[in-house]
Amino acid sequence: MSETSTRQMSLTVQDDGVIRAEFGPGLDPLTIDPAKLPEDILPQAVAEGIRSFLRARGSKLSGEARTPAALHAATAEGIADLLAGKWKADRVSTASADVTIEGEAAHLYRKTRFAETNPGEDYTGSMAADAAAFAALADAQKAKLKAVPRFQVALATVKAARMAARAAKLEKKAAATEVEESDF
Repeated sequence: MSETSTRQMSLTVQDDGVIRAEFGPGLDPLTIDPAKLPEDILPQAVAEGIRSFLRARGSKLSGEARTPAALHAATAEGIADLLAGKWKADRVSTASADVTIEGEAAHLYRKTRFAETNPGEDYTGSMAADAAAFAALADAQKAKLKAVPRFQVALATVKAARMAARAAKLEKKAAATEVEESDF
């Protein structure tokens, strides 16, 4: 296995605010205490952190869901969270790896229905909210929704997109593999 095929770095913020960077076996972790930054660069560092936080809110939007209106809504939600003292987003399931396939399909289903009944308008509901709404349904309600053909199309679309993403990732891994061992 090549050195680049493993996770290369992880950053964590410790309880005391110190940021710790770990790089894997054989390398010492690095730390930085933001409180020890020179006063003249602290405002820029804070601004960059807020900018990164707000960009991350929109990074979960992709394809047709990535519209100016959706980015505006995600950014407004991020600003509201910051002003309310909320730095970390709740993990409801917001991106492909975090959202269940059915939660993502529920979002796509709502988007598709909205587009048909509101031509020319952008759906501004978030994947996180739609996934949470799906998760909150009773089992009987989920079963009823899963029987709807439009939901089945959304589910198949999400599964296909995830499989394509997985295939692309595996293709990269295969391309990076120097020696392939196989009996085939």
